[in-house]
Amino acid sequence: MYVYASLFFLMVGILLVARKLPKRQSSVLICIVFASLILFAGLRGLVGSDTLSYLRAYENLSDSDYLLHLFSSMEPLFVLFLAGHKYLFDNSFLYLLMMSVFQAFLLWKVCEHSSNKHLFLVAYVLLFYLNFHFNIARSAIATMLFLYSLCGKSRSVGLLAAVLAPGFHVSVLFFYPLLLPRLGLKYFFLIVLSCFAAAAVFYQEIYNFSLKFQFYADYLRNAKSGVSVYGLLIVANVVASVFLFSRANFLFFGSSIFLIVSVVLYGYHPIAYRLITIALLLYLFFLLETLSCVRHSWGYIFFWAPVILTFGVLVHGVANEAEILNERINSGEPLEEALNSTYIPYEFYWDDRFLENK
Repeated sequence: MYVYASLFFLMVGILLVARKLPKRQSSVLICIVFASLILFAGLRGLVGSDTLSYLRAYENLSDSDYLLHLFSSMEPLFVLFLAGHKYLFDNSFLYLLMMSVFQAFLLWKVCEHSSNKHLFLVAYVLLFYLNFHFNIARSAIATMLFLYSLCGKSRSVGLLAAVLAPGFHVSVLFFYPLLLPRLGLKYFFLIVLSCFAAAAVFYQEIYNFSLKFQFYADYLRNAKSGVSVYGLLIVANVVASVFLFSRANFLFFGSSIFLIVSVVLYGYHPIAYRLITIALLLYLFFLLETLSCVRHSWGYIFFWAPVILTFGVLVHGVANEAEILNERINSGEPLEEALNSTYIPYEFYWDDRFLENK
């Protein structure tokens, strides 16, 4: 756990110092942060719950039958992304590094349009980095593309990002109503057609999606749902911020509503944690945009409160991941492979003994 704590405190410290420096010096420190984020995720071995499954998918892409299977179980743009890298390089180490570089690039493009990039990066490092870069890569790419479609200056590029996003993970479609005011009626029908196309794919592959849903339901069946203290505190923070910044723009208000809805949905099924992750990222981004337009420094409590709360939950989960998995394995659940790619211990790719024996 110490390696993660060191990363968090070092990156946050650099960003908070950079916030007070002139633009040129600040830019140098931000580049150091991005380089560190790329290397820490890109040079890892089997670290992160989904890393093993993504590596196996990559290594088996040369099998045409398996490739067809992936197209029926994963979003098509992500599969094409992997297949292109496999064709050009066919190297698992470069694949992990490329994924880290690509995700950092998307983060960089979003930060270019943030009114407070330093604090947004603080939130990203503390709350989303490990999950996005080590686990839910498809959903992470889709989320950053969607966020760029909301904050980017170019409407045409934003539209392209919005169309591409569900090709990496369909979960972002849940948040597409946020696009309507930005795109206007001119592009409304294109978005609607994209949603219908995604619905058609879902209907065509409903059996595969139902199996996937059941898999996550089984994997998360011991996760706590229902009303939680965390959920109540997050909702209270969102409601208070919306009330106090009632004149904020639509994107802040809309992302706040989606975060509340996501927390409510999580009360019915723990799989909705994916929606909470996306909604929280959107909420924090547009909260910072709102705070940049007001003079009251006390307003930043609505940023720091969910960041500190969620960071505490994240640290607890990382520190106890292996112990929880062992308890579930001892109870009879077939989760032995999950222990091969936990967060702890962190290992470099070339030091990972499991990769050496593959």
